[in-house]
Amino acid sequence: MSQETYKGLIKYLDALEYPDSQNLNFSNEKTVREIVLWLETNKLKSAKSSVLKGLQSQNSEEWNKHFEEYTGSCGGFSFNSPLEKLHWLLAKALCNEYAKNKQLYNSHAVEKIKASNVPKVVAENPLDRLDYSTQESKDRINELAKLLKITPSPDHLVTLSAVRKVICSRLSLDCAKNPENVIVKGTPFPYKEVPMGKDFKDPSLNEAVKILQLLNIGDIRDLQTKASELIVTKQKATADPKTDTKIGKVGVNGK
Repeated sequence: MSQETYKGLIKYLDALEYPDSQNLNFSNEKTVREIVLWLETNKLKSAKSSVLKGLQSQNSEEWNKHFEEYTGSCGGFSFNSPLEKLHWLLAKALCNEYAKNKQLYNSHAVEKIKASNVPKVVAENPLDRLDYSTQESKDRINELAKLLKITPSPDHLVTLSAVRKVICSRLSLDCAKNPENVIVKGTPFPYKEVPMGKDFKDPSLNEAVKILQLLNIGDIRDLQTKASELIVTKQKATADPKTDTKIGKVGVNGK
């Protein structure tokens, strides 16, 4: 018997509160017979009187015959060894124990214990405490979108995301102080007149693809702008270096 099989049997017996489970020799046929009888008497309680009597005759030559009948009556399949039968009976006994005390065992489940140990975080932002699944929330989000001239999405959370994006990019405090930085100037780009490279034979789909292309171009340009700003900032730090003779380094202003 492998060490893994041995540990599995011991674990099952411990869970079923079998007495002295740590000092068992499963190679001893008598040990197996004692465990089977204990399982039937204390846990399973499903054997016919004739089978139970046969299991109680621990030294009988007919014991294996009664054991075979017993496992079959419990719903067992064909097994290669008595230990496999024992393993299956132990598993069945555990299932029965769980079914009888399901609520008790579920209350000690790992998931519930972890959940109870998670500290409760009180959100400082009042928006985090709102329930966005209510009909009132959905209506208010759509009203806000209408006010900002945003086409509502069937998914109110998508609409809320669009509202957030517009507010952050156009209505922030920085935007209010420097409106010239966010107010779009010039002639609107005639995107409907620009070829997109592929015709999908559907005007609505073609327009949607063009809009996505323009949004992608906008994201790329924004990335280019940020990269350029990063380069300029780096150049300011390294340009016109001053020598600090105290520490023998070039490029440190000594402040």
